Amino acid sequence: IPGAFSNGYLQNMNIVPHLQMDKAWWNQSANEAFTLAGVQIAAISSLNHYANQVAWYVMFNKTLFDNYDLEYPYQTVRDGNWTLDALHELVKTVPTDSNGDGAIDHTDIFGCINESFDAIALTQSFGCDIMAINSDGIPELVLDKEENLNRLAAITEFFNDTAHVMVCENYRGSVEGSVYAMRTNKFINGEGLFMFNCPANIYKFADMENDYGVLPLPKYDSTQDGYYTLTSNAHTTLLAIPRVHGADDGDIGLVVDAMSYLSYVDVEPMYAETYLENRYLRDEDSVEMLNIVIQNKTYDAAFLLNYGNANSLPQECSSGRGDKIASTLESKRKAVEKEVQKALQSAEDMKQ
Repeated sequence: IPGAFSNGYLQNMNIVPHLQMDKAWWNQSANEAFTLAGVQIAAISSLNHYANQVAWYVMFNKTLFDNYDLEYPYQTVRDGNWTLDALHELVKTVPTDSNGDGAIDHTDIFGCINESFDAIALTQSFGCDIMAINSDGIPELVLDKEENLNRLAAITEFFNDTAHVMVCENYRGSVEGSVYAMRTNKFINGEGLFMFNCPANIYKFADMENDYGVLPLPKYDSTQDGYYTLTSNAHTTLLAIPRVHGADDGDIGLVVDAMSYLSYVDVEPMYAETYLENRYLRDEDSVEMLNIVIQNKTYDAAFLLNYGNANSLPQECSSGRGDKIASTLESKRKAVEKEVQKALQSAEDMKQ
C-alpha cells in the first residue's frame, strides 16, 4: 500500500459513496490513524480476518503457575489491574539459573521469553503512540513526550532484567538454527512462564503437554482506561481502493461495505468459535481474554507508512540503555519529518 499511495494509485476512501466508516465492522482506530491531511489511504474492516490472526497477546504456562503456587491472572485482567508491574512481579517468581550451572543462558527456565518485537507490542498496549495525527491532520512524532518516555523506560527496564526475561535475539550464535524457533520450543517444553504471541502461531502449541492460557497485553498502570492490542505491521491485511478511470466508486463502496458487514455478523463469530475456541483454547477464561484482545486492536499514525522507519523506534530504544532513549529519538526526528512531507504531497495529489 505505501508504494501504491506514493505513486498516486489509491482513491481517498473518505469520498467513496456507501462506505459506512463509522459502523462497527470498520476499525475506528485505523480510520483515524490512516487518514493524512483529510485523505484516508486505507482501512481495516471485518473482512481483514488476518488482522485478528496477528493480534498480539500473552500466553502463560498454567502448569508452571501451579508448580509455583501462583494464581492465574484472569481476575487481575477483569479488575483492570493487569499491568507491566503485575506481569514483572510474576516473572520474577521464577528462580534464576534453574539448571544450577552457575550461568544464566538459553538452557534455563525464564519468567518471560520474548523477541525484540515485543517492545513495540508493549508500546502500543501502554497507549503510547509512536506518531499521532495533530489538529491539522498531519502525523507527528510523539514518542518523545514525557509520559511516553516514562513508558519506554519501563519497557527498557523490563527487557534489561536478563536474569528473568529472555530476549531471544540476544542468543544468536549461541544456539543452532532459528532463535525464534528456540523461543517457541522453550515455551512448549515448559521453560517459560510467559511468552508473547498471536493466534496465527497458536497451532504450534496444540500438542503442548503443559496446560496454557491466554491474556491481553498488559497496561502501563491501572489508571489506563483499557487494554490495547497491537497487530503485526508486517502481516496485518488492509483495504484500499485503487483509482481506476471509468470505475464506479459507488458500486465499489457498496460491495466492500456489504461484504465487511456480512463478515462481521457471520464470519468473525465462526472464526472465533470454530478455529480458536474449540480447537486451540483450553478454558473459557482464555476465550474471554482473547475476545478482549481482538476487540481492542489499536493503530497509530506510524503503522501504515512507517515514516523514516518510525515503527522500529521502541525496539531500538528497548535494546539500549534507559538514559539514551531521548537522544535516540531525537536523532531520528529529521528522517521521520522528511518522510511525512513526502506523504503530505502524495495526499494532496489524491485530492485532485
